[in-house]
Amino acid sequence: MTGAVSWEALAGLFSFLVALGGIWWRWQAVIRSIETDLSQYKLHVAETYVTKQGQREQTQAMLEAIHSVRTDIKSLNDRIDRLFENPPKRTRSTS
Repeated sequence: MTGAVSWEALAGLFSFLVALGGIWWRWQAVIRSIETDLSQYKLHVAETYVTKQGQREQTQAMLEAIHSVRTDIKSLNDRIDRLFENPPKRTRSTS
């Protein structure tokens, strides 16, 4: 191909570049939309779900509460046992 470039060839090249730019622009809009959705999802997860450390703290608090209830029940059993082992002696008063 030698010689001058025709106007049709320039118009075709320009049309191709415009179409390529349009496709690029559209893909950038889609990528930006996906990035926005992803950042919104990350924010939702950060606000809603608990971290590993938070989960450990919650679990530890629950285990301590269960241990406290267990200790209270155990001491209640001991008190009931002592009550039945040494029943109070009743004295009768004579009037």
